[in-house]
Amino acid sequence: LVANGNTVHWVVTNGQRSDVYEAWLDVSSGSVVPQFQHVCTFPTGFVARCAYSYLGVTYVGGAYEDVANKGQGAIYAVMDGGLSILTTIGVAAEDWRVMSITAWGKSLYFLCNGSIWRWDLTKGGYAHYMGQFSSEAAAWDPRDVEEEMTSEPTTGWTPGSGPPGTLDC
Repeated sequence: LVANGNTVHWVVTNGQRSDVYEAWLDVSSGSVVPQFQHVCTFPTGFVARCAYSYLGVTYVGGAYEDVANKGQGAIYAVMDGGLSILTTIGVAAEDWRVMSITAWGKSLYFLCNGSIWRWDLTKGGYAHYMGQFSSEAAAWDPRDVEEEMTSEPTTGWTPGSGPPGTLDC
């Protein structure tokens, strides 16, 4: 379940079929009436594994699984009652399942095969962000690696005017 505005999207998977349903409370008649409807069905073979709502769009991650626990990763965007593919990642013969999604700023971050990737919501395209938590060799091209290691600024920070331990900048 993920909240999206005044509705809740419910993503379900049964075998090789995944669907999105929507629930909300209709108050237009003067009384509260629960509503529930089917929003969309993903292409056959896509197995949804996670969902995240950000800025009015529900993103659903998973994979096209050819064999158990392996598959080409994919992220879909669900908005305005429609469904569109945002990106695919990797190949089906390896483990590229999208297991978790979150967002910050103008980017989606997704966990896939033990590493974190970033999708740019403004320009499109993904890049390796960080991590390779398994002992397997990295499957990405090192030219795609994006280093975003930054430290706190050394100037411009003053003790905060709020609770102890806060900073103003």
